[in-house]
Amino acid sequence: MSSKMQEIAVKYINKGFSVLPLGKDKRPCIMPNGQIFSWFFLQKRYPTPEETQLWWDKWEAPGMGIVTGQISGISVVDIDAKSGGLETMKTLGLPITW
Repeated sequence: MSSKMQEIAVKYINKGFSVLPLGKDKRPCIMPNGQIFSWFFLQKRYPTPEETQLWWDKWEAPGMGIVTGQISGISVVDIDAKSGGLETMKTLGLPITW
């Protein structure tokens, strides 16, 4: 049975983003054996709609993450505002997006 979040995940995949299921704590889901879902393979390939179906059926995952980097064409910069990060962003001409 398809969930709304799983349907959204497939739409993101079709737009060129690699996705993974996230728990309520916004971290990759925990597998039944207690291990954290290993998502590193999603840096190399997109999940299939069938895989997303299994994930959202298995975990009823409330959230979805996008794998950043080359596969999805998204870069993330984490700055430390307390140590001059905002000034560095301005100097480099990078937008503050929070």
